[in-house]
Amino acid sequence: MEAQIKVCMVAMANNDRSIQVSTDQKRNALRPPTFRGAKSAREIDNFLWGLETYFKAIGIEKDAEKASNATFSL
Repeated sequence: MEAQIKVCMVAMANNDRSIQVSTDQKRNALRPPTFRGAKSAREIDNFLWGLETYFKAIGIEKDAEKASNATFSL
């Protein structure tokens, strides 16, 4: 996120609309915590929210890809 802020600040300082920003979100995204088998509804909801946020950050949109990647956190 800091890198994105710096890029935005440089773009605003240059006032150049032709600047193309390319960031590697997959490398900068934090992995969600692994699920430890808690039976609390709040913990399960927080885990699922973390997964959804992670998938959005790295650009995974297909449900099949989400399901296969979610198994790494279980």
